[in-house]
Amino acid sequence: MSPVTPTPNKGLNVSKTPKAPKGSTKDSTAPTAFAHAPCLALRQKRIARRKSWDRVLALTSGAVLALVAFVLIALFWDVIDGAKMTWKRAEISVQITYPDEDRLYVDGAAFRTQASGPLSARRVIIETRPILVDELVGSRDAYDPQIVKSVETLTGIGPTDLPRTQAQAGPYAGQIGRLFIDPGPYFKKRLEENPQLAGTTGRYAIAFSTDADAYLRGFHDLLTDDTGSIPASRLSPFQIEILDRLIADGAVRRVWNWSFLTNAYPQSQRVLAGIGPAIQASLLMMFIVVLVSLPVGVGSGIFLEFFAPRQGFWGWVTTVIEININNLASVPSIVFGLMGLAIFVQAWGPIFIFDTGLATPIVGGLILSLMTLPTIVVTSRAALLAVPPSFQQAAYGMGATKMQTIFRFVLPYAFPGIITGVIIGLAQAIGETAPLVVIGMVAAEVVTCDQGLLCLEDQSPALPTAISYFRRFMDGDQQMVSRSYMTIIVLLTIVLSMNALASLIRGRVAKSRQG
Repeated sequence: MSPVTPTPNKGLNVSKTPKAPKGSTKDSTAPTAFAHAPCLALRQKRIARRKSWDRVLALTSGAVLALVAFVLIALFWDVIDGAKMTWKRAEISVQITYPDEDRLYVDGAAFRTQASGPLSARRVIIETRPILVDELVGSRDAYDPQIVKSVETLTGIGPTDLPRTQAQAGPYAGQIGRLFIDPGPYFKKRLEENPQLAGTTGRYAIAFSTDADAYLRGFHDLLTDDTGSIPASRLSPFQIEILDRLIADGAVRRVWNWSFLTNAYPQSQRVLAGIGPAIQASLLMMFIVVLVSLPVGVGSGIFLEFFAPRQGFWGWVTTVIEININNLASVPSIVFGLMGLAIFVQAWGPIFIFDTGLATPIVGGLILSLMTLPTIVVTSRAALLAVPPSFQQAAYGMGATKMQTIFRFVLPYAFPGIITGVIIGLAQAIGETAPLVVIGMVAAEVVTCDQGLLCLEDQSPALPTAISYFRRFMDGDQQMVSRSYMTIIVLLTIVLSMNALASLIRGRVAKSRQG
């Protein structure tokens, strides 16, 4: 028998010396680590190149952010600097005596309308009530002599101090009276609200006119002409002397112009022009937008995401609706204004409570709601899609129905994203001007609503249209241009407050979800 040759165990790790490539003179016993040196150098070169690109990207991003920050700071500074004329106003305290009650009122007929029936049929009702005599309480002549007397007491000036060369600018009392606003409407309103003030005497703050206010607060450049002097058509030398004496006597007070946030826009008293009705109208419109757009938009997003059919004829209808919603989000806002003018003002206006030739906050709110709906629908669907599918699967596994899964698991998780979409829509809506101009919500001489935030029928401007009006239609009046800047600050404050509130809500929801 021939001897059996043992076969090597295949499971053993037998190291073999790598063969050298053909034509290589390298020693086969040399270490193999050097064979990877070219790959290591290539990797290091790629890493260095990537780091250099990262540095370039970081520097470019920093430069862009710095440029954006500089532009924003410059814009904010320009707005703040332009609004400095509106921060404060000059006023003087004078003693005023109201006329006696027995001469204040006369009997007069007042007409009012009463709505009745489903179609708001109007019938006229004639009422007889006492009416204030404008010549006694609502005109400048009723209070100018008292203001002149107070100025004479403060400055020690008299009729003999008016030079004959300056008499061409007007009579003595007229020149002093023109330094102040017309106080008649103010005192008339006070008497209408408080009839017991008749015959009483008190000290009241009277604001200066536009030119006098600019002079007293140091804005002399707004009054001078090309020669550097103040023309007599703005302030006469006699009026300037009176103002200088009032400043020297300490009779002029510079107070914060809080009335800018509450007053309306009086054509005859521009120095007291305010944006009270505009703020009220904008807040009312935002309330209507939230009331209409939030439930309708979120409900539409839930339906399109979970309940809308995807096959057959109704599936084709769903696709058409989705395409139209995405397209409506990019439609110019003036198109919504034209649609609102045709539907809410001209067609449906006489049917509802806002029977007026021009729009009211309820009409503006409905139009802005239609404009905001596509944005809320799209963002709501994106927030619902961001919820992990495992949430729904876990809910179904625990025996929850589809409605329970959506409203108890999916919707709370998507709530922060939905709130973000709502805030984006509201921020876009509150700054829209074109649709409000189309439907007639422009700045006009209006009075602040006497019934709080329930005056949905009152015609009033909005903040964007007030900015446009102050800026473009004031014939270069710097007082009104300054008010446009101040209105911008108010609008930005409202938008930032809305964003802060949304961030607070998102943070609380996220904490509650984590806890």
